Amino acid sequence: IVANDVSAPNAGFEVDTNTVTLVWPDGSKEFLPNRPKSEVAHRILSAVQPLVTRAGRPPGSTEK
Repeated sequence: IVANDVSAPNAGFEVDTNTVTLVWPDGSKEFLPNRPKSEVAHRILSAVQPLVTRAGRPPGSTEK
């Protein structure tokens, strides 16, 4: 889960930065303080890629 704090200063809509918390299946959390949305996206994709690979689908696969 990615929790996007749109109430944080300089985060959310109409700005180029975001403050988010990644929530993992075991309940642990990873806080990403205010940073460019491109960096947030990169971190999210970096987190998801191993999960997709473990599921037996190569990154970029469109197979269902």
